[in-house]
Amino acid sequence: MRVLRVVRPLRIVSKSEQLKIAINALVNSVPMLIPLIMFCGMFFFLFGIVGVQFFKGVYYDCITDNIDPKYHDLINYKYECMNYGGDWLRKDSNFDNITEAMLTMFKCSITEGWLDIL
Repeated sequence: MRVLRVVRPLRIVSKSEQLKIAINALVNSVPMLIPLIMFCGMFFFLFGIVGVQFFKGVYYDCITDNIDPKYHDLINYKYECMNYGGDWLRKDSNFDNITEAMLTMFKCSITEGWLDIL
């Protein structure tokens, strides 16, 4: 029964002519968005290939608890991290394969967490 509460706003739409027009315009615009989504997907795919070529294996970070924070910025390589007892782990946003590259570029395009990626 609680699920039916979600349908309540639809009663308001059926009573208001202006909301009907707005909802109909929204529904009618969906087919026109398909070419735009395909273009953006192609754009992300092509630049994802370039990103994999340039940045594959670059987005790693040293994760450790026993390193003094002032020395953490000085660690740039896997072997330095291992010498300090850290773990050399891949970041969540990376360019190691085309799928991850496209997701990383999508995150940057919606400006959600793009500063951490850059």
